[in-house]
Amino acid sequence: MLAIMSIKEFYYGCSIFITGGTGFMGKVLIEKLLRSCPGIKNIYVLMRNRKDKCITDRVKDMLALPLFDKIRKENPGVAENKIIPILGDMAEIRLGINDEDYDMLVRNVSIVFHVAATVRFDEPIRDAIIKNVRGTREVVRLSEQMKNLIVKI
Repeated sequence: MLAIMSIKEFYYGCSIFITGGTGFMGKVLIEKLLRSCPGIKNIYVLMRNRKDKCITDRVKDMLALPLFDKIRKENPGVAENKIIPILGDMAEIRLGINDEDYDMLVRNVSIVFHVAATVRFDEPIRDAIIKNVRGTREVVRLSEQMKNLIVKI
């Protein structure tokens, strides 16, 4: 007989890599994972520095949003301890990730959520293709090297 595994059990001990984690859907995904699956080991989020903010500050700002109020109240500090920003860029080869972080992702990640995309309709088509097509190719190339990968979405 096939054993049924709950979502909480499935994610237990897993490390997750998310692209697009700072977008609307990405934030909702991160919140839901943290709230519903407390056994998740780490959530690595690909992020760019902004002109006025480094990736660490961007994570702090994201976690201060009302979306994360329930997590802050029910399990203080969990999000800050599990979300690990990774400096990179979807438009770059190897996602613009440095060698040390790239190797760490290859060693540790079990699940990949690729939800990054440019949805700006006024962006030059070449830029959109680089971000959406080449970026996806680079996520797939990284995923193919991951030693513990169990799911690609």
